[in-house]
Amino acid sequence: MVRRSAYEAVGLFDGRFGFLADVDMWLRLAERFDVAYVSEPLIAFGARDQEPRQWHYGWLREQRIVERIFWEARRRHFRGRPCRLALEVARHALYVVAARGYKGLVAARGRLRARRHPEKEGSCGL
Repeated sequence: MVRRSAYEAVGLFDGRFGFLADVDMWLRLAERFDVAYVSEPLIAFGARDQEPRQWHYGWLREQRIVERIFWEARRRHFRGRPCRLALEVARHALYVVAARGYKGLVAARGRLRARRHPEKEGSCGL
């Protein structure tokens, strides 16, 4: 739950980020206001495969959206501190390489398993 004044201060959801726009909005809220974590679920969603298809962009597009959200958050947060921003640029680049590399390895592993066991096609062992 968020006060209306907080939404008005940081702006609403950014349409560029689609279904992941709430991540960006919460990062903007956390930069300006105190936030807390509630450990009990307040809403529930069904499984991803039961949700409308437009919510799933494919892992690479989703990864790029998340990268953009965190890149913009780092730039906002470290504006005016060039040395720290340079460090964060390097840190962000390392994150991007590691995350994409991991996803690539998982995908390659799934393709390899599918070739070895064609009867289990469609499962990637995740």
